[in-house]
Amino acid sequence: EIVFQYVGMLQREGVSERVWREEQAVATMNFKFREKEEPQSFTSRVAGWMHLYPPPQTLSGAYLFQSFDGALIEATQAALTVDACMITVSAKELEDKTDREERWYKTRYSRAPSAGMDRFNDAIATARPDLHLPAVNPFIVRSRCRFLEKDFVALPSH
Repeated sequence: EIVFQYVGMLQREGVSERVWREEQAVATMNFKFREKEEPQSFTSRVAGWMHLYPPPQTLSGAYLFQSFDGALIEATQAALTVDACMITVSAKELEDKTDREERWYKTRYSRAPSAGMDRFNDAIATARPDLHLPAVNPFIVRSRCRFLEKDFVALPSH
């Protein structure tokens, strides 16, 4: 229920460019100072990214926020509705109540409207004073910092 209440709070508050900029700064720091990984895993991941990102963003596209798009964020928030929600229940006890079979792994499953979902519409509409956007994070570096960049080797821009 609290997830739907938080979604409702986000929809009421609207898009926050400040929060987006803070998330962008954290993502940038995480990208610049991420741990080394196994070359085989990295190569495999990058090969997949080559289909998703333009060449200059192949290495950074999955990590960095490129540009703020308030309209897109607002449309995404508006799409978070009870009707669009899919709840998955996995239990051995429900195996005899399935009516479908997955194509490749032959896993049995069912699809059905979930009873009692209307109460979540009420949760979205209900404001809770303890749910709010995060306060300004004073620990985010907001300008260039020579100390942090000292050992950082920039990737070529081409």
